Amino acid sequence: SAARRTFDLEISPMRCIVKTNGLLTTSQQEIPVNELEELEVVGRAPGGVGFQTIFAKGSLMLRSDKVTISCASGMAAHELEWLKQVVEHAVCS
Repeated sequence: SAARRTFDLEISPMRCIVKTNGLLTTSQQEIPVNELEELEVVGRAPGGVGFQTIFAKGSLMLRSDKVTISCASGMAAHELEWLKQVVEHAVCS
């Protein structure tokens, strides 16, 4: 079976840090909030309704000029939208 990966998302008014933990490896990527240009839910069909919207899988993308970070892959679309709102609130506080 495929190795399970988890992520930790640390958000503050100063920076966004994504730590990815795999079976054998751990990585960390960071974007200072003042360099954050885009925060989007990606990888799901736009305009889906009913089960398409509830069960569609995607990820959360954070992007600056220097780095693009994708995290939270495999979460349901409504969970990703909630996570995006939490991140937006935290970086604007």
